Amino acid sequence: MLFFLRYSRFIWLLVLLTFFLAGCAVDRAGISTTAPPREVYPQSVKQKGPPPWAPAHGRRARMYSYRYYPSSYVYFEASRGLYFYFSDGRWQSGISLPGGIHIDVGDFVSIELESERPYDHFVEHRQKYPPGKWKKKKNKSFKNK
Repeated sequence: MLFFLRYSRFIWLLVLLTFFLAGCAVDRAGISTTAPPREVYPQSVKQKGPPPWAPAHGRRARMYSYRYYPSSYVYFEASRGLYFYFSDGRWQSGISLPGGIHIDVGDFVSIELESERPYDHFVEHRQKYPPGKWKKKKNKSFKNK
């Protein structure tokens, strides 16, 4: 009995705390006190065009600019600094060309496509732009006599 009297305040506080914590954990009548997660678009990312759930009527696709080198069958995209070349039986990409592939920097054709993979149109480009015909003329500097 002496034990109960000495620690009665502590025991009552423990009982009340237990009921309080148990009541917080119970979901009453299916009502949730927490809001469901929602999709939040960061303010720093500004999209061009309609939102993802809306149809894009009349919106143009992104255009990619490439330099196609017909003599070596290589594509170069300057905005990303990527070369696309055929090696080991498949199309590959990289920031530099492998040792066995050389390009003539003056022999290229500028191409704009809606695709990130220019090699999908390679057969068409090979027929349309045969090697050797697309050499850019160098500017001649004239000396005053």
